[in-house]
Amino acid sequence: MVEEKKHSDSQSTMVKKIVVPGDVVLDLLKLSNQTIKLGDGLRQYVPCVENTVLGIVLDSKADNFLVDIKGPAVAFLPVLAFEGGTRRNIPKFEPASLIYVRVVKANMGMNPELSCTDVNGKAAEVGALKAGYMFETSTGLSRISRVSWEEVVL
Repeated sequence: MVEEKKHSDSQSTMVKKIVVPGDVVLDLLKLSNQTIKLGDGLRQYVPCVENTVLGIVLDSKADNFLVDIKGPAVAFLPVLAFEGGTRRNIPKFEPASLIYVRVVKANMGMNPELSCTDVNGKAAEVGALKAGYMFETSTGLSRISRVSWEEVVL
């Protein structure tokens, strides 16, 4: 959401518009005493419960793995958050390993908690990825691609 604040002689009005990539938001030729403010969350992923995301393992600790999900904070993946996870059966992830995980807890001001199981406790689609490619995209393209890959033109 873009908020455009226009100043006139005696009154100021707020005009809110939804913009998409390619739209002209600010014409520098007509710039005279205007303030443009971009809304929060346009450039960074905000974790939500039950999202499935790709993560990059940063480090492993005794009780959890630190995972970068490109959010506001580093997420953690408990070593017991796997199907059949016990203290004797701890998975091994090297730093920079790519994993597909589910967000279990996501509260503001706290690191998100991840899991490598589905809602029923089974390792259905989640876990370490062995092959493939990962590339960074904008959050807008990511949202479109989750709806339908037919709409994405690369």
